[in-house]
Amino acid sequence: MTDPTTKAWIRNESDERAAAAGYRFDVSRAAYVVWWIENYCRLYEGEWAGEPMILRGCHEDLEGLPVTLSWDEGGKEESLLRAEIYAERFAAGEAVDWQYECTMRVFGWVGHSTRWGREVRRFRKSAVFVPKKSKKVLPWQHGAFTCWQGMESMDKRYFSEQRTAAKLATSPGSTQWKWSTKARTY
Repeated sequence: MTDPTTKAWIRNESDERAAAAGYRFDVSRAAYVVWWIENYCRLYEGEWAGEPMILRGCHEDLEGLPVTLSWDEGGKEESLLRAEIYAERFAAGEAVDWQYECTMRVFGWVGHSTRWGREVRRFRKSAVFVPKKSKKVLPWQHGAFTCWQGMESMDKRYFSEQRTAAKLATSPGSTQWKWSTKARTY
């Protein structure tokens, strides 16, 4: 039986399979990563250099961000409330940005590992490819979003201007991309 929090974060068939296989969404774990990034990471170039990196979620949730309270002194509660509001707005079909969604999904999905004897993340590796000028819109609305596991290291990436398919290339002399046959289906 899938718990309500996990149901709120299921986005596709792969997530449904993962939930059926015993994975769940740990919103506290994911919210901590977002809180940490927003409190300790800064933009390093351009006109916004030095400003905190804010992972945009819903378009209307910019007030009060980032959550600057310490995690143990109210930051956790505010971050969990933000995640709950975000999930409700996403379910209602509101427009959202990719930054918060992607970070929450990569770090929030967990499952029990018999090898390690504890919960581990579902995704050990991830890559997000976003076309230029897609800050305000979810990249998969343009059909040029890619996120997967089991990839080889990459030196360069570029996207087609037509927003059709993402084209990937490696540096000269190295082998072409190899899609891992060990990539999980969930």
